[in-house]
Amino acid sequence: MPLKKMTVESMKTTSVKEQTNSSMVDQGMMDMKRTPYPPYNDRMSWFAVLYRFVPDGIGVAGIRYAFNPREIKLRRLTWLLLVFIAFCMTGGQVIDRILFFASHPKDVDISIDYKEEVPFPSVAICNINQFRMSWNGGELTHANFTRRVTDAGVCIVFNDIDNGFPQLMVKSSGLKYGLHLNLNAAQHEYYFQPFGKIGAGFEVLLYDYGTEPLVEKGAFGVAIGMETRVGVEITEYHNLKHPHGRCENNTLKYFETYGYSECVLECLSDFFLERCNCNCLSMRSKIIF
Repeated sequence: MPLKKMTVESMKTTSVKEQTNSSMVDQGMMDMKRTPYPPYNDRMSWFAVLYRFVPDGIGVAGIRYAFNPREIKLRRLTWLLLVFIAFCMTGGQVIDRILFFASHPKDVDISIDYKEEVPFPSVAICNINQFRMSWNGGELTHANFTRRVTDAGVCIVFNDIDNGFPQLMVKSSGLKYGLHLNLNAAQHEYYFQPFGKIGAGFEVLLYDYGTEPLVEKGAFGVAIGMETRVGVEITEYHNLKHPHGRCENNTLKYFETYGYSECVLECLSDFFLERCNCNCLSMRSKIIF
């Protein structure tokens, strides 16, 4: 009999609890119905969400501390200033490199090219003399030389384009494979030049085959009564055109090829022709009377 009583009392207690819970749920549902949702403007905006949670997920330490609202203001301002300076320096470097690349920068690349044979330069000897001549171990004749009028007067040119022979080539270095000349200065034919050269000897110019000789600008002296040996090295320059450089290959009026000496002679010829309607023998402009 006591067991039955306890079972009945426990069932009554359980039913009372269930009624209480159901009444609380019903009361909560009624409260939720009475209380409306806050309007959209009262909710947290996306910017606020980003401002609050994104700094914790940023790996860059400076930006993380600069925009973290939980940091003190002094620390945030310090990091904000450092981040701003870093961005300015980075932007400046990027802009500088872009401008540098847009200016078509130049790069110098030096390479050594070993050739079996190299061209022999033209040789201008500025004095009228008698010669005993040899080239590359063989004898030469007057046909190998050309008489030309240059800015230093009448000169004898070896390996000249105007003599009708192709350009000579040399296959080895050394004295044996070069040009040997015995020169007679004919000093008894010299006369006094008040504003000219007072020594005795020769002026020798080595220049590119097919170009114009400017003896006064690049010749070296050879004294009489002495042996002079001259070594030659070849250096080629390939100038870049626009936009990488300012070099041009213009067409000249008096010369077929464009070069430094041809350009200088043409400018001098036009200058004399404009000022006095005259010209030097070494120049090419036509005088119109």
